[in-house]
Amino acid sequence: MSLSLRTMALCSLIVSAGTVATSGATGIVDNFESYALGTLPGPAWLDVATFDPQAPFATLPSAFVVSTSDAFGSPTQAVAVRDENARVAGIYSPVPVSSTYSLAADLRVDRFSNGAPYPASDWAMQLTFAQLTSNFYSTPQAGVYASSLTGGWRLFLIDSTGTVFDDEDLGLPVALGRWSRVAFDLNTLTGGWHVTIGDVAAGTTLLDSSGAFSGWTPASGLFDSVAFFDGDPDGTIGNLAYIDNVNVTSTPVPEPGTLSLLLLGGLLGAGRRRLRRH
Repeated sequence: MSLSLRTMALCSLIVSAGTVATSGATGIVDNFESYALGTLPGPAWLDVATFDPQAPFATLPSAFVVSTSDAFGSPTQAVAVRDENARVAGIYSPVPVSSTYSLAADLRVDRFSNGAPYPASDWAMQLTFAQLTSNFYSTPQAGVYASSLTGGWRLFLIDSTGTVFDDEDLGLPVALGRWSRVAFDLNTLTGGWHVTIGDVAAGTTLLDSSGAFSGWTPASGLFDSVAFFDGDPDGTIGNLAYIDNVNVTSTPVPEPGTLSLLLLGGLLGAGRRRLRRH
């Protein structure tokens, strides 16, 4: 499909979706207790490794429900990423293109992979809002990740036009083996973001940081999915991380006409998208 035809098709798809969007907030709440062990938590969630797959490939499902312990030592079900080296592994779910997004989850990193050449090349877990245009390794996205190389939490962005890129250290180490409550809020009209990270067992907030992405425009945040995934294509030891108690809210863009104009502007600027990992 040519770029022009592909652009027209995407415009048609999302403008059509916009006609049924409302101004009311929508959400996802999931503690993964209702799913069978060893399976992808579907149909609510999809496998990131099946969307535009690129080598090295993850064994499918790339994430699955397991029995583990919560922050207080009690039995719980959670989602684990597959223990192997792959470009991406994890789960995602569609959400409406929105003006505000809020994402929170309990995350536990038990092990970092090895072989990362730079901080954003290899990550044990990222929670993110993304636009489904390419492999999750390089698709437009905004979120928070645990860097396998630095061992710390970082803020990450590839915007929907491919012109705004950010990767910054949040100044907080990842506590291996402990559940952290990670929350990320994004305003797509202003580019304003807010990140909090807390220790679940201790009930303490370890990080509370906010700011705004430089160069942001409303067309920068046409994100249509929420995702939790790792990526470790360069090493010989894989990341090992878990996801639980997900809470997502978003306020869909209410005006179909406005949505179509934003979408067209975003797609026309996406021809020269910057790849995620340099």
